[in-house]
Amino acid sequence: MALPPFQSLLDEHGPDVHHLLVGLLGQVEADDAYQETFLAALRAYPHVEDTNLRGWLFTIAYRKASDTHRRRSRTVPMADVPETGGPDTVTKNELWHAVEDLPPKQKAAFLHR
Repeated sequence: MALPPFQSLLDEHGPDVHHLLVGLLGQVEADDAYQETFLAALRAYPHVEDTNLRGWLFTIAYRKASDTHRRRSRTVPMADVPETGGPDTVTKNELWHAVEDLPPKQKAAFLHR
């Protein structure tokens, strides 16, 4: 079976794939996942042996949505990051005393950054 041109596949199934991704991810993330879906499909297209191209595209889209959910669960919101360091935090006074103890060339290099 000869594969149709990739553009015709995109034209025929692209809107439905995008609709699925919007339902799974929301509009903003769906746009990115849509691009990733069709880039992955384009790379693999010459080697496709599946006759159900629609199902193949939807499988790729679903996996890209899963990847997005996985990435989202690993990110730490900035509000949850501690504002102060741990017990090894150096105070400004300690830092300046350490700078004062540097040899003259190193001290000059540090101060002129």
